[in-house]
Amino acid sequence: MHRSSILIRCYSCMLFPGQGAQYVGMTSRIQDLPAVRSLFKQANETLGYDLQSLCLTGPESKLQETRYCQPAIVVASLAAASVAAKDDIDNDGSLQAVAGLSIGELTALIFAGAISFEAGLQLVAVRAAAMQMASDKISSRLLRVTGLDKEQIENVCTVVKQSGYGDCSITNKLFPRGFIIGSSTRAVDFVSNCIQERGGSIKVLALSGAFHSLYMSPATEQFAVAVNKAPLQLPKLPVYSNVTGKLYSSVEEIRTLLVKQLTSCVVWDTVMENMMKDYPQCSFVECGPGRQLNYILKRLNKRVKCINYTV
Repeated sequence: MHRSSILIRCYSCMLFPGQGAQYVGMTSRIQDLPAVRSLFKQANETLGYDLQSLCLTGPESKLQETRYCQPAIVVASLAAASVAAKDDIDNDGSLQAVAGLSIGELTALIFAGAISFEAGLQLVAVRAAAMQMASDKISSRLLRVTGLDKEQIENVCTVVKQSGYGDCSITNKLFPRGFIIGSSTRAVDFVSNCIQERGGSIKVLALSGAFHSLYMSPATEQFAVAVNKAPLQLPKLPVYSNVTGKLYSSVEEIRTLLVKQLTSCVVWDTVMENMMKDYPQCSFVECGPGRQLNYILKRLNKRVKCINYTV
């Protein structure tokens, strides 16, 4: 574990991971710290179940479920960030901006003060339940594709749809020739063959549905109601949108794009490019489970400094 003063004075843009970064045992290294115990106590009361126990001991099958996974990643990431950064943000303002991938965007908004922890976690719970419902309603999958450019993948998606396999689309733009696509479960083998015929590599991700695609449409109404009721305000730190890749400029924009994010492609490559352009002197710190964002950032710019504050 690193001292927070060292972290934030050297690394002044913070990143929060998305679903898929979770693992049984996360937060074990910081579980006894008072700030972390307090955070999980509040989370347990808000959610109505023992989230900390789920993070520490699983079972893995339950932690993988979207309804539990998303709150777990958000709280674990905020726990890491609170230990790493709180004193320095309060005292010298050296943290410049934040961003998060997928559910990590809500982590970023909570961390940046756009919504309280309790209200934000309630919003996360609604999102997670709605996306779980959408995944259960229509069987769909996410597939990571590397080695092909955007036009080649869009061609594959067109072929899949024309072949009667339902919607197929790019759901995450991560780095050059690095994408995630969403399709129906019955199309997975067909998609895999199409990708491999064109020289690409493909891996089916262990997630419950095709997030950020039209397969999440059943989740939008329920989540929109919760977002419109949520006590949002402008964040105290700049926060980047997954949908546009740009900084949020108003509360209404936050409300609109949080809902749109469920069925829209996450332009993470654009988020990172804009952060690097807007804050050229800054380095990055990834707070939360896993190292997925560090890996992506290095694929975009090997010279950028990035440290992982893993839990």
